[in-house]
Amino acid sequence: SGGQRQRVALARAIAARPAVLLLDEPLSALDPALRADVGAAIAAAQADYGPAMLIVTHDLDDVGALADRVAVLVDGGVAQCVTPDVLFARPATLAVARFLGIYQELVGHVREDGIIVCALGAVDVSREPRGVAPLASLVTLGFRSESVRLSAAEARPDAVRTRVVGIRHRPRGSTLVLRLEYGGTESLVEAAIAGQDVACDVGDKVTVTLDPRGVMVYPR
Repeated sequence: SGGQRQRVALARAIAARPAVLLLDEPLSALDPALRADVGAAIAAAQADYGPAMLIVTHDLDDVGALADRVAVLVDGGVAQCVTPDVLFARPATLAVARFLGIYQELVGHVREDGIIVCALGAVDVSREPRGVAPLASLVTLGFRSESVRLSAAEARPDAVRTRVVGIRHRPRGSTLVLRLEYGGTESLVEAAIAGQDVACDVGDKVTVTLDPRGVMVYPR
């Protein structure tokens, strides 16, 4: 099979114990069991004799499992080069966040007091080292589904009241789909089900806030 051939090719490359290994999508097109085997072989080679490895991949799982540092290429240039944990937590630009595919976006307006108002309410990111935007300007907020917090309480000044319109199930966890409106524009936002303080189902009304600790702010 293609997966077996890929594993044999990797074994041949490692057997020569080169000082530098160039691996182009080494785990692509493999079933989960083979991915685990090939990934373990790459990690074992790193631990055994410590070759420098340059790995090309579009898979974030590869990045987290194999890389010490990650360079993200956007439009032919390096947009960010950091450790995997920093990359996932703080994408340097909106283009990098979009490339990662793990962030949602909303347009926000920065008030004169520095608070950002968006479809998920008012967000104070002044104490978070996640980007600085000019006052009274439009910005793009990037956030994960885990940062969308739900409550059964009535709406607060910094929150919005909305309805759950769907549920999406994925291998890494299920999310609730919320319909929001801001500035005459309707949008859909996903909130992770795990870790919420309230159980919700389709059709339920909930109060929604955005946790500023998980928000990135990008200029528009």
